[in-house]
Amino acid sequence: MDSTAGSLFLIALCAAVAPLLARVVPRRLVPEVVLLLLLGMLVGPQVWGVAEVTGGVEVLRELGLGMLFLLAGYEVKVSELTGSGGRRALLTWLICLALAVAVVLFLDRLVDVGLQVAVGIALTSTALGTLLPLLKDEGLVDTQVGATVLRHGAVGELGPSWPWPHSSAAEAHSARSWSSESSLWSRWL
Repeated sequence: MDSTAGSLFLIALCAAVAPLLARVVPRRLVPEVVLLLLLGMLVGPQVWGVAEVTGGVEVLRELGLGMLFLLAGYEVKVSELTGSGGRRALLTWLICLALAVAVVLFLDRLVDVGLQVAVGIALTSTALGTLLPLLKDEGLVDTQVGATVLRHGAVGELGPSWPWPHSSAAEAHSARSWSSESSLWSRWL
């Protein structure tokens, strides 16, 4: 069996085993998404290294990430983002962005690691795709807590991606100008 087929088999096996393990745990204390993450780390190249990132696995990874964002987007109501809750979520994200810039500037003076972009994104984005199954499992999506998490999560996912299309090559191919995207964002305010 070649490495791509073996890796895809292990990934499919993990995807099949995780829900079964989640049901075995008393009172479902460990969510399925947590088990999926743990199993992926175990079989992946960072721990056991039995599943390799090959061409087929790379395509599956990109497809899975796209589906994760797509499914999370299905749950977000645009009307929730335009009201006072949306403004509060945007203000929270902007405060996090300011803190991220401060942390990055501080770290840049201490060490020359080159992880400034990663730190900035980590401090301003969310894991809405990971949180959504947890909210659904607990029946919280249609509650005030669920709506708040979805609002903040949506802004946290969209916010970090907003400036990146304006970098060099992407900017040359982009049909929208910076000012038109800025006006879209300003409508939230």
